[in-house]
Amino acid sequence: MTGPELRGWTAASLAAVVAVLLLPSPARADDPTAHDQAIASFEAARVLIKGGDCAGAIPRLKESLAHEALIGAHLSLAECYQTTDPLAAWRELKEAEFLTYTRADDRTKIAHDRATALEPQLALLRVVVPPALLQTPGLEIKLDGIVLDRFYYEGGVIAVTPGAHTVDARTPGQRFAETTTASVGAKADILVVLTDAPPEARPTAPPPPVVFGPSPGRRTAGLVIGSVGLAGVVLGGVTGVVSLYYAGQAKTLCDNDLTACPGTQAARSDVKNANVFAAVSDAGIFGGGALVVAGVVLYFTAPVVVLGGAPGAQHGAPELRLLPVVGLGAASIVAVGSF
Repeated sequence: MTGPELRGWTAASLAAVVAVLLLPSPARADDPTAHDQAIASFEAARVLIKGGDCAGAIPRLKESLAHEALIGAHLSLAECYQTTDPLAAWRELKEAEFLTYTRADDRTKIAHDRATALEPQLALLRVVVPPALLQTPGLEIKLDGIVLDRFYYEGGVIAVTPGAHTVDARTPGQRFAETTTASVGAKADILVVLTDAPPEARPTAPPPPVVFGPSPGRRTAGLVIGSVGLAGVVLGGVTGVVSLYYAGQAKTLCDNDLTACPGTQAARSDVKNANVFAAVSDAGIFGGGALVVAGVVLYFTAPVVVLGGAPGAQHGAPELRLLPVVGLGAASIVAVGSF
């Protein structure tokens, strides 16, 4: 239907068509409450439209559509947009037309004709897809990055904003892309012809990351030295208990006065044993303690080395060596290193 034909309609004809168009779409069975809210907002919007207040009706119509996609709400929005925003009106009409297909509604032709009547005022794009290609599994067509429903490119033209637009199409292993310029009052055609897509480049595996960690050799030495020191401490504790035992025996023989104790063979033997075990206890406790400290220091100050990753990786961690020196009844630690 052309523009002049539309303007030539009588007022009675227009009123009759509008009455048919604005019938609400079938109720949704899944959410009766939402349907009731959609109908209430739609009817309130229709009252405003009849009173000439489209600006007030538009929010109510959008509210209605938020509850349920009513065909009548889309058609009413198109009615309000028709003079101020023909492109928005066209989109509402096409959405209404699409819904009539899905719901077997008898308003399909009316929505289609109203959208067609607006097209001379719009920039149009027609995506031409060969029939054989339409049957290809996995066909996907995008307009400016947005996937198009088959309804739009099979049904004729698509109204767009004036300017450049890109159509992309693809099936498994094939691609197509073309950009065209749309202008008001004209129709730009894009013929979709798929070609084999170049093989996608496989990303090269990144080099393994360089993993740094403490020197395992240094940590092993720390564990060994610390273990020996701990054993020495345990030995010192045991021999200390034995020393206290012999000292107690000697005190019993000497009536708790070792200085005035008569020099009996048993007393002298107990005192000697107590002194020997006391010396061993001191050496074990102090020497073992020094070794434990040395082991802890070695373990926790192990320098950072390359454990894996790129070969040839360097590190600049300082090297520190702690050398325990243990003697009878004394112990010390000597630090040797480079910085």
